[in-house]
Amino acid sequence: MSDIWRSNPGGQSLYLIWADWEPVKKAPPCAGNEQQYDGHCFVIVPEVDEAIRSWSLLGFTTTAIVYGTPAWARGNRPCQFGIYCVPNDAADFGRFAGMLARRYNGLNGHGRMADFVLDREVGNIRYFDIGCGLGPCDQFEWLDLIAENYNAAFDAVAVEQSTARVMTSIDNKFASSFDDAAHGQLSGMTVLMGVANRAAGRAWRVSINAYNKPEAAGFSYGDYPYVTLGNIGILVGWLRQKFPDAPQLRSVQLTEQGLPGRPALESQQSEYLCDGFHNALGTPGVESFIYYRMQDQAGDSNQLGLRRLDASAKPSWSTWADANRVDLDPALLSCGFQYIPYTLLTLGYDAARGSIATTRILPAGYAVTKSWYLYRSEEPGTIMVYECHIGSKSFLTTRHTCDNEFPYGPVGRVFRDPRPFHVPLYTCYNGEFADHFVSSEVDCGGPPSTMLALLGYVRPA
Repeated sequence: MSDIWRSNPGGQSLYLIWADWEPVKKAPPCAGNEQQYDGHCFVIVPEVDEAIRSWSLLGFTTTAIVYGTPAWARGNRPCQFGIYCVPNDAADFGRFAGMLARRYNGLNGHGRMADFVLDREVGNIRYFDIGCGLGPCDQFEWLDLIAENYNAAFDAVAVEQSTARVMTSIDNKFASSFDDAAHGQLSGMTVLMGVANRAAGRAWRVSINAYNKPEAAGFSYGDYPYVTLGNIGILVGWLRQKFPDAPQLRSVQLTEQGLPGRPALESQQSEYLCDGFHNALGTPGVESFIYYRMQDQAGDSNQLGLRRLDASAKPSWSTWADANRVDLDPALLSCGFQYIPYTLLTLGYDAARGSIATTRILPAGYAVTKSWYLYRSEEPGTIMVYECHIGSKSFLTTRHTCDNEFPYGPVGRVFRDPRPFHVPLYTCYNGEFADHFVSSEVDCGGPPSTMLALLGYVRPA
C-alpha cells in the first residue's frame, strides 16, 4: 500500500457488500465482531475496518460503494442475479447504509466515509435486478424501485452524517436512445430524470462508471451517445442544463473506470489513462477519478489492472503514480495536473470539419491553433464558460442552457472585467463556412468572420 500512498491518490473506493455484512438477519445481543445498529447485528470484517481507518489517518477519503442484497432480504421477486436483486424492503438496505455512516463518521475511531454510492449501474438489469428476467421490464416500476432504494439509504445516511455526499450510479449508456426497458437497459438520462422526479426535495447526486464503448481499446471526443472519459463533460453540462437550481449537481464523481491493458494494449492503456486524467481535470465539476483496478485478476479478459497478475508494473502504473507528485521538489506533474489551478482551452481546426474549442482532448485530425488558461474553480469576478454543440459544430457560451443546444460541458471560468496579464476571449463566427471559433482579436481576424460576443478575460498559454 505504501507505493499507492506515496502517489498522492487522494482517496480510495471500497465495495461494501451488504450480504457480507449481514449474511443472516440477527437481532441483538451481537457478538464481539459485530456492530449493533437499529436492532440488527452486522459482521465487521477486520481487513475492511482497518483499511478505512488507515486511509482516514493519512488524510485520504474513502468512497463507499454500497450494494449486494443478502438472501434473507430478497426473494419476493423472481430475480436471477443474486446479490444484485432488489431487496424486498428498501428500509433494510437503508439500515445497512445508515450503519456504515454511523460507524465510519470519523468520531468513533474507525475512520470516516463521507461519500456513498448507492447500488451499481442501476440502469442495467444485471446490476439492479427488479425481477423481470431479461424482459419485458416496466420502466416506471424500475424507476420507482431505484428511487425507493436510493431514498431509503439517503435518509439513513443523512441522519448519521448530514454533510455526506450520497450518489446514485449510472453506466456509460447515457443517451435516451439506449432506453430498452423491455430488454433490461435504461439510459443514464432516464435514470437521472427518474431519480429527480422522485427525490422529493433530497439533494441527490450522481456518479458514473465511465468505461469505454463496448470492445473499444480507448475513448474519444466523439463517443456520444455513450459518455466515456473522452466526452465526460457531457454529463456535467447536461446536469447543469437540466437542473440549474440544484447546486449539488454541478459536480459528479467518476467512481469506476478501467482501461483494457492486455499485453498488446499496455502502451495504449498508459496513453489513454493520461488522456483520461486530462479530460477529467479539464472538466470543472468532476470531483474524483477512481481507477478500477490496481492489479489484474484471474478471469479478467480485459486485464484492466495497472499491474499484471504477478504484480509487475505495466507502463500505466507509472502514469497513474507519477502524474501528480506535488510532494517532490520540483514537483512532477503531467496529464493535466501541470495546469492546475487552470484548465487549458485549445482551439483546434480541421479543414473538413471546422473548429472546436475545448478543454478535453481534441478529436483525431484536429490541429491545435491557439490555447488559453481558464480557471477550474470559482474565483471572485469570474463566470463559467460552457462548450456546446449544434450537430457536429462546437461553440462556447457563458449560458449554462447552451441556448437549448446540446451541452458538451463546462470548460472553465473567465474574468468578467479586464485585469493584468489577461487577454480578451471572443466568440466568433465564419459565415462562409458556418464555423464557430474563439479568438483574442476583436475583429476575429477580419471578414468573412465576425465577433459575436465577449466571453471574458483569460490568460494566454
